[in-house]
Amino acid sequence: MKKFSKMCLMGAVSAMMLTSAFESKAECFNEETRKLGRGISNVAFGALEIPVSISEVNKDEGGLAAVTYGTALGATHFVKRVGLGIYEILTFPVKTPCGDMILQGEDCGTGALMSPEFVIDRDSDLYHIVFQDGPGVK
Repeated sequence: MKKFSKMCLMGAVSAMMLTSAFESKAECFNEETRKLGRGISNVAFGALEIPVSISEVNKDEGGLAAVTYGTALGATHFVKRVGLGIYEILTFPVKTPCGDMILQGEDCGTGALMSPEFVIDRDSDLYHIVFQDGPGVK
């Protein structure tokens, strides 16, 4: 019985030590998890870059530019986003330099390599599918 009590006490102390160690790593874990999720999202939904680019070019420059330039721009962004998504999936546990943040002099380690971070952001969600409070919603 004495051995069992000692083992329970040791187990409780070990659990408390592990919990405090995980709490100190929680922020890092969240960043790494976000990086993995961003990578998976960019691989899975990277093709949405094409209609998003067409829509943005149409809004700024008109229909003819949207069909030609918007499609080409979207295809380029699609390839880039999927490639970066694969890179982020493979390197999510490792701190890596990030593109846009380096240009601003920031060291982010697990930050986004492409801006916007995800394919659909509040500005490109024209039909309020992803965000309920996108542009134009009051």
